[in-house]
This record gives sequence, C-alpha cells and structure tokens, in this order.
Amino acid sequence: MVDEARRDAGPGPRSVAVMSPWTDLALSGETLETRAEADPLLTKESLAGAASMYLGNHDSSGLCCKNKADLLRLVKKKKKRTPS
Repeated sequence: MVDEARRDAGPGPRSVAVMSPWTDLALSGETLETRAEADPLLTKESLAGAASMYLGNHDSSGLCCKNKADLLRLVKKKKKRTPS
C-alpha cells in the first residue's frame, strides 16, 4: 500500500509503522522449506490457508504481495553536507 501511495500524485506517507509484516503471500521464499524446523507452527500448509483467506479472490502476485518491491526508494535520501 505504501509503495502504491508513493506513486500517486501527492506527498505520500510521511511515516509507516508495521507490525509483523507478511509480505510473501505467494509463499515463494525458499526459507519456508530450508528453515521449516525453526517454526513448526507456521508451516507452508498453514500459511497457504491463511493467505487464501486473506486474499479471497485476489491474485497473490498483485499489489498485496510486495516482498520483491524496492522499498529503499520509499526513503528520502538526505543530501550530504559539504564542509566549508
């Protein structure tokens, strides 16, 4: 949502607070397999069910899945001060 808001005309959000962001609703990350033993409660199967309920009829590759987004462009770069 933040990424989309920055593209719209206007100033966009000044700050963002997220709590436990889940950005890979497509379940494409390899760590779901390679780190499966680290969290036995959040299995690929249980996450697939939760993603399906959350997404409803929406595609998991759409705007709600921004794990591949360039979030660094959301941060304004400060100009370096040149010494006098």
